Order: sequence, then C-alpha cells, then structure tokens
Amino acid sequence: MLESTSENRRLMTRGEVADLLRVHPTTVSRWVKHGEIGYYRIGGRVLFRSDDVWAFFEKHRG
Repeated sequence: MLESTSENRRLMTRGEVADLLRVHPTTVSRWVKHGEIGYYRIGGRVLFRSDDVWAFFEKHRG
C-alpha cells in the first residue's frame, strides 16, 4: 500500500506515465478515452496524479 506523501500526488505527463509503465503514449491516451485511468485537464494539458497511476498499475498487473 502506498503512503500518502507529496511525491504520491505529483502530476505526471502522458509521456512520463508511458515511460513508467513501459507502454506507448498512445496506449495511455486509449486508457484515458475509455475511462480506465484517472486524469486531470489543466490548461488544455492532460495530467495524471502519480498515486492514480500506481493504483491503475496495481489493479491491472498480471
């Protein structure tokens, strides 16, 4: 379980999420489109909280 720290709430770009999860950025966009991963739209940019990314990873890991 992740602790609640400021690092866990860091905002990440689509590219950073893709690098972290070792997928193509288009895959991250597909997850957003299908509502599979939480995101925020700030100033026209799509950003992800790192704790949401880890929750997504934990839910979908093999």
